Amino acid sequence: MSSVSFLEEQLNCPLDCPFLKMRTFMPNTLPFYCQKYDTFLGVDNNKMILRCSACLGIARNVEQEGLSFIHSYLNASVNLEELQEVFLSLDPAFQKMFVDLLHQTGRQILVDSLTPITQNLFVEEILKTWQEAEKFSGSHELQELKAVLGDLKPAFPDLLTREVNKLLIHLFQVLDRSEQQMMMSALQNEKTAARFLEQFSRQPQDNDLLRNTRAVLYEIDSKEKQRQAELELNRRKEQQLQQMRLLRERTGKYRVR
Repeated sequence: MSSVSFLEEQLNCPLDCPFLKMRTFMPNTLPFYCQKYDTFLGVDNNKMILRCSACLGIARNVEQEGLSFIHSYLNASVNLEELQEVFLSLDPAFQKMFVDLLHQTGRQILVDSLTPITQNLFVEEILKTWQEAEKFSGSHELQELKAVLGDLKPAFPDLLTREVNKLLIHLFQVLDRSEQQMMMSALQNEKTAARFLEQFSRQPQDNDLLRNTRAVLYEIDSKEKQRQAELELNRRKEQQLQQMRLLRERTGKYRVR
């Protein structure tokens, strides 16, 4: 084996690595994610997945990370080589902001543009994406989800691992508002939480994960609404029976003998 191929083998993430996960179910997101180091991953010129600096035990190289992230973009309509060139021309502070964003969120920035890519346009998109990420990370909804997951952890240690916790947060941010409410509602009740987590644990982490998770949420939500409707119907029946008993008692007192 040549020194070059040996080096490449060391830089590339093994496809059978147990920590390597796909995030293709998330729209406009980098496809590869490392569960161990909680980071999205880039690819080299041969589209081979690159290990992160923490895995390699080396200092971060912001420029190389940025180029590898752009190289791993999916469904981009912009010229990726042009995007890489503009990235290299950015101020180092904006390069680092871009790399930190993709490292943490995997959000593909500037995947399509009807105008030529310029430094100003790139910086505007970086700042816009940063603000959106900051807004989500500090949102009441996300904090509430994290609190609920923390409360559930002692009851479901095997189903609610660190990896599942992070995966649910990734999914939560791409659900619409009503679906987020369904997830929160399912997790706030221990019985429905058990049902959801058990079904969720059986879902493969592939392109269909988002669609399958939505299906589970809608099923649980439908059954819970049906249960609530039955409880309300029984409550009303019981209320009617009580009213009839009271009416009989009152009319019996005034019956002429």
